[in-house]
Amino acid sequence: MRSKLKEKFKVRRATLKDLDILAYQRREMFSDMGIFSRKEASSGDKEYVSWVREKFKQGKYFGFLIENGEGKVVSGGCLWLEEVQSRPLAKKKEVPYLLSVHTEKEYRGQGLATLVVKESIKWAKKHGYPRVELHASEQGESVYKRLGFKHTKEMRYEIKK
Repeated sequence: MRSKLKEKFKVRRATLKDLDILAYQRREMFSDMGIFSRKEASSGDKEYVSWVREKFKQGKYFGFLIENGEGKVVSGGCLWLEEVQSRPLAKKKEVPYLLSVHTEKEYRGQGLATLVVKESIKWAKKHGYPRVELHASEQGESVYKRLGFKHTKEMRYEIKK
């Protein structure tokens, strides 16, 4: 599958010139998950772009974009090197966190999200990281499970206003 995908689509690393695309993919991901409307999701674009720009410059943010034959970005996702507390036997004080994985509706079901995740895992392995973490949406969970991701014991408490 991968070789056929790579013949039809091009995987490339995101650059600072792609900030609008990264914001768009994040906004669409939130909208598709039903967490926010597109309007609500777009309200955070300015802050998100500023944050991503800073993380890019620090070498803590990496995007993987997939283009169709015409050069249009149709899928993508990002890794953020999230700082974590030191742990026994841990050599690194950060963990690659996969976020904002999104594929345009008309390109879904072709393995593009899987390709983005595999590229992210490959990057993490090449750079000596022992794991990749993420929060999976219901829609994306099957992709991650197929690739060997496991559920953890993380919990959340929502503070009411």
